[in-house]
Amino acid sequence: MLLYCEDCGLPHISKTGTARKCLVCWKEVRGYDLNKADLAHRGLAEVFHGVLEENKRLKAGVGAGGQEKLKALEAQVVTLTAQLNALRNENDTLRKGGNIPQDTLRSIISLCHPDRHSNSPLATKITQWLVAQLRR
Repeated sequence: MLLYCEDCGLPHISKTGTARKCLVCWKEVRGYDLNKADLAHRGLAEVFHGVLEENKRLKAGVGAGGQEKLKALEAQVVTLTAQLNALRNENDTLRKGGNIPQDTLRSIISLCHPDRHSNSPLATKITQWLVAQLRR
């Protein structure tokens, strides 16, 4: 469902239709660092907002050659939606830690291994998670 963020006013998609903020504003409010996918997402949302506004204006019959512009804008919406989905996938990958090189993961595992931390339950849990990432 297409909604508009209550903070920035830009459009965003909500699967449940209940999200009042876009993901970027939600992260900002909670103090998360924004990654490049978040910034690109905001940029695409701004372009998408412009396309939607121009689409509304053209549908209202304003401007010459409205049908040609409308078709071009609709094609642009399809392209932007594909880019947005690609950024969402990249963001999901980054959140899952999929971008950590294998050799770096091995080094992290050796540093936090339970043998180095008196068999700490936390060290065990983190090491198990890191090993699972290594096996993906």
